[in-house]
Amino acid sequence: MRNKLWPLILIVMFVVGCASAQVKKETALRTRNLGEAFLVEKKYAPAYREFLKAEKLNPKDPILYYDFGLFYYERKELDKAVEAYKKAIKLKPGFASAINNLGVVYMEKEEWDKAIKTLLPITESYVYATPHYPCFLVGQAYYHKQNYKKAVEYFKKAIELQPDYVFAYHWLGRTYITLKMPKEAVSALEQAVKKTPGVAVFHLDLGRAYQMAGKYKKAKDAFARAAALATDETLKKEALYRKALLSKHR
Repeated sequence: MRNKLWPLILIVMFVVGCASAQVKKETALRTRNLGEAFLVEKKYAPAYREFLKAEKLNPKDPILYYDFGLFYYERKELDKAVEAYKKAIKLKPGFASAINNLGVVYMEKEEWDKAIKTLLPITESYVYATPHYPCFLVGQAYYHKQNYKKAVEYFKKAIELQPDYVFAYHWLGRTYITLKMPKEAVSALEQAVKKTPGVAVFHLDLGRAYQMAGKYKKAKDAFARAAALATDETLKKEALYRKALLSKHR
């Protein structure tokens, strides 16, 4: 009789164990969600406490380590953010948002080669909803490495993927200025200004491109517009200074 009961006992133990594990996961999820809510409100201490509780309940949750990455990044604890995102990716290979954010942290640390290596795989992803972001970041990394031709390639790719992504036009224009290609710079920066006319630095860089192209009247107008829009005093002074330098040109 006892031998016949053992299979039933084992089944009951298995079912109870599964139910217990499920309850634990659900509790971990609620705890993580509470931590996320605190993080959105920038209440860092309670957010961190909830994340630690969730980790004890479910240490194999990739989204939790993604949240830890966000937490550490906002706190400027960049090395810890790197480790958190790496854990998230290890638990969920191909976790595109974590990969993108890891690349962002490397950019913040000015570790350009690591940023490029991290981000390149998701620039080709058909699954990632916003591949223009990593393309743009790779372009910026190449720009900072002074590999301007590669920077142009990836800024163009970002624009191809998302034609309204204004920051890619801006950085493409800046790169063309560095390459002393005024015609191309003007074209890119005019698109940036057309799409988002209220950004002072777009007008400032467009003025630089016009000046390089010998279009001094347009350059002065762009610098004047940049000064009028600027909320940053340094940018405003630069725009006015550049405009004043062109006073001899009619």
